[in-house]
Parts: sequence; C-alpha cells; structure tokens
Amino acid sequence: MRRIGSKLLSYSGNEVKLRDVVSSLRETSKATGSSIRSWLRDINQWYEDTYYKKGKVDPLVHYMLLCFGVGYTINYSHIKHKVEHKNDDIESL
Repeated sequence: MRRIGSKLLSYSGNEVKLRDVVSSLRETSKATGSSIRSWLRDINQWYEDTYYKKGKVDPLVHYMLLCFGVGYTINYSHIKHKVEHKNDDIESL
C-alpha cells in the first residue's frame, strides 16, 4: 500500500513515514555532496599548487586542451557521419 497523501508508505508490511524517508535522503545527499565538494576542492588545490606559477602558460594550455577535448567529444558523432558520407560519395564515383 502506498498513500502519499496520508504520508504513509507500506512495503512488505512495514509502514514508513514519508518524512523519515525524505530526511534520510537529505542526509545521504548532503553527505555525498559534501564528499564530492571536498574531493573537487582537494583536486583544485593540488592543481593550483602544481601548475599556477607566475609567468607560466600551463593553465591556459590545459584549459584550451580541455575545451578542445570536450568539443570534439560532443561533435564526434557528427564528424563521423560526415566522413562516412564523404567516403560513400567517393566510392559511388
């Protein structure tokens, strides 16, 4: 039985209040979100310590390579289709 309006969920005979489910989901998402944020913060700190040096262009080059890689990945299916279509036109000649 599942009645959301009365805020009761029944799975295999156990009744659970909906607010308990929501609060446990919130705690889980907070824990997951904070661990991801701390991981990203650690990665960012490592990157800054390793590559941010005065007068160096390494971060700029890395950013350009990242943008190229993401753009190529997004357009890969279109590029592949154009190459296959072009090869079909050459074979038909």
